[in-house]
Amino acid sequence: MKNDDELMTAEEFFGVKKIKDKRPRAARLRRVKQAAKDLLFGEIKVKMVMRIYNVSCARALEMIAGRDAEKKALEADAASERAEDDGGELMTAEDFFGACD
Repeated sequence: MKNDDELMTAEEFFGVKKIKDKRPRAARLRRVKQAAKDLLFGEIKVKMVMRIYNVSCARALEMIAGRDAEKKALEADAASERAEDDGGELMTAEDFFGACD
């Protein structure tokens, strides 16, 4: 930087080079669009809970987080039950179809 009227670049200020994203442009745009859709869905979900239950935004976020925790706990229980059930005896196709005769 030669005088005070010039702007300083980020490389000069922070001392690091800008990392170039090497993914194709279409892949970068797809990721941005998907993030925008996810953000929009989250905002709509919060507004919907606020209107249905007539609560504030903070309370709606708490309710959504609580429900997500419940769903994860139920999925974990179901997965553990499936893991326990897999220990049973398997039947061969010949035994299965032979029983139909």
